[in-house]
This record gives sequence, structure tokens and C-alpha cells, in this order.
Amino acid sequence: MSTPPASFSILGWTAAPTRGEIAFAYHCSRYGDFVETYRFPQAALAALTSTQHALLNLAAITIGVSYYKANACGRIVLTTPFANPAARDLAHALYSEGLGEFYVRNSLPYPPHFVFEPAEPASSPPANAQRNAQKPERAVVAFGGGMDSHVALGLVERAGVSAALTSVTMSDNIKRVIADCSDAPVTFIERALDQRLLAANRAGALNGHIPVTAINSLILILHASFTGAGWVVFANEKSADEVTMTIGGYGVNHQFSKTLRAEALLREAVRAAGPDTPDYFSALRPVSELWIARELAQLPRSLARFRSCNRNFVLSDKARMLDGQRWCGQCAKCVFTALIMAPFLRRAQSVDLFGADVLEDPANLPLAEELAGFTGAKPWECVGTVEEVSAALSHLADDPDWQGAQIVAALAQRVRDRSGAAALAAHFSEAMIASGAHFLPPAMDFAVSPERV
Repeated sequence: MSTPPASFSILGWTAAPTRGEIAFAYHCSRYGDFVETYRFPQAALAALTSTQHALLNLAAITIGVSYYKANACGRIVLTTPFANPAARDLAHALYSEGLGEFYVRNSLPYPPHFVFEPAEPASSPPANAQRNAQKPERAVVAFGGGMDSHVALGLVERAGVSAALTSVTMSDNIKRVIADCSDAPVTFIERALDQRLLAANRAGALNGHIPVTAINSLILILHASFTGAGWVVFANEKSADEVTMTIGGYGVNHQFSKTLRAEALLREAVRAAGPDTPDYFSALRPVSELWIARELAQLPRSLARFRSCNRNFVLSDKARMLDGQRWCGQCAKCVFTALIMAPFLRRAQSVDLFGADVLEDPANLPLAEELAGFTGAKPWECVGTVEEVSAALSHLADDPDWQGAQIVAALAQRVRDRSGAAALAAHFSEAMIASGAHFLPPAMDFAVSPERV
């Protein structure tokens, strides 16, 4: 008797209205059943609309990547078929490109080979109603406490829209860290992973990076729909489009779900869910990391509170940041943030901010070489482009305050030899202008770049 082929099933969702909870269910032919639960702050979810049903179906597919990877297989079974082609296209992208790092780092074939069953949408997508281009009364703003979050918040406020800072979290410790990053209240949506997934991982199940921004995006879109907010605003910049590495001619991007392509796919799938969905977009899409760093340097209250070192947000007690410490000063995020902020800070300011002279530490040189593109692959982190890092290094070499820092002294001439000092100076200047493709509504476009509108 032959063994049935391995499969992963997306079983759908159930709501517990009085508790504000929604549970998403899955089945893996090897590791069994899983349920992931979200608790929304609103008291009840009793009267769900047809649009919200469609959004929840889309969320069930997206959240499934966390459990599919336990035994990544070639057959993905949908209990509720794709509602429209846009939902299908988003799902295919998230389970392939969105899990690209996972496949590569687990030595699995990339691009992957899988099929959804049923493969085709159950019906044609509904016609998209004309969206109101006017400013909404309120925006749900994704807030993680980092540099990008603070700048995006400032832009929403500059657009004259009330911002409701919102975060999806998995522990009380992370809640405390994020709350400490803001002087405004933050609304938390609680995400509870199925502990059976962690047990499966200990038993040998595959594990790795997922397109978490896509998951958080759909959860915040649902929250906005439940609460009547008109915008859902994320803080993904254009540098997210640069791939982390290339394998067999295919780009693999740690930040896939932060890219323009992922944003476009998600927007289409959300709009196809119904005419009354909130407008989802990234406030920082047309700008560079250097532009963001300059903006942050002009926001003293944010500068004093932001945290981008990922050790602030880990679940493990052993890996967690020491109390009162905001930066480890020794990881790719710390080195990148210190480097990209340096052109807009005096060195003493930087030391005070990071609690260390990050660009003086020779132990950080290998990370800086990765960031500057000298090793063939960037770190598996949310960091800027090789060109941005190179332009920042070249710029710092002409600054008497920074030119003696060991990282700058070691790499500035190397990036100039590779790209040319004039070209790097030109890129630095161009990076100060908002010029990339985007989906910003008019009020936000004006907030980002008033001279262009």
C-alpha cells in the first residue's frame, strides 16, 4: 500500500466574538494540527461583514507560512478556495519568494515546487470600487519602535491624519520594549503561536525566516476594518527591493514582504476582498535609508527613543537585551544603523546614542564588509542597499569628525576604488530626494515630498 503524498492543509478560521479572538487552523500530514490565535483589543467581533470574511480567508492563507515550513511539501490544500486571482497571486508569491531565505538556508530547492489545491479561484474578482482619495480621520500606523516606524509616524502626522500606533506582539517583554519606544500610547494585538510548532521544531521540523511583514499587514488591515480606520500605514522603504543574495540566477530577499512587489500584490488582494477595505501603503516607499536617517536626526524625541537592534525583540531570555540597554553594538542592525545615521550625527552624539563607538570597533569590520557588498551577500537582516552603505562610507571619509573611525578608515577607500568618489557623492545627493515608485495617497505624497507635488 503506497504512502499518501505529504500535504499541508489550510483549514480556515473561527472567531470568539466576546473575547475578540480569531483562531486560524492548519494540518500538516507529518506533524498534525496547529492553531494560531490573535486577540484584538476591541471587545466583540460579532457582526463580521462579507469583506471581513474575505480578509480573514486571506489572512488564513498568509499566516499558514509559519506552519507550512515545518515540513515544506509539494501539496497545499485549501478548504476555502482562492476568492479571486489576486489572492492566488499573493499566496504563490508568499510561499515561494516570501520563504526564499527559509528554502536557501535549509538547503531546499529554490525556486520551490508546490501546488495549491484547488489551483484556480472559485470566481472572478469583484470590480474595484473607486476609493475616496480624501484624507481619512484616522490611520492605523504599524509601530515597531525602530527608525522607520518613527519617521513614518512623523509623516502621517505631517499629513494631518490622526495616528493610532499599533503593533502585533507575542510577549509581554516585547510589549514593554515597544511601549518604551513611544511617548504616545500603542495598541497591541496579541499573537499566540501554537506551542506544538515549537515542539515540532525541537523534534526536527524545518524552521526559518517567514514573510512576517505580510502577516502583520493583514492583521492590521483587519484591525483597521474592525475599527473604521481609513489607512493602514507601514514603513517599508525602497531599499527593501535589493536582494540579499542570488542563487542560480534567482534573487533571494530577506525583506521580500517589505518590497514594492509584495506591497502591490497585497494591495490588490485586499482591494479584491471588497469595496470598503482600508487603503494599505508604505509611507516610506519612495525614499532611501539615508533620507530616513536624515529625517530621524531632526526628530529629537524619536532619536532618544528608537530601537532597531533586534535583540530588543527576541523571545528567549538568554538572547534578550540587558535591562536599560537599547543596542548591542555588535550585530548587523546596529552596525548598519550606526553607519547610516553617522552622516547626520556628530561622533559624540553617536556614542551617546548607541552606548558605544560602533564604527570604531574592529570586531564590526566583517559585518561592515558584508553591508558594503564585499562578500557577495548582505546579512540576512533588514538593512539598506550596498550603494547606500558605500555612499555613507565615502561621505564620512570627508568628515574630520568621522574619517578616523576604524570602519570608515578601513572601507572608505575600498568603496571609492570600486565605484568612484564622484559617483558615490552623486548617489548620496540623490538619496536625499524622494523619487521611488509608491502607492501614497496625495496627502501623504505631499508630506513626504512637498516640492514634488
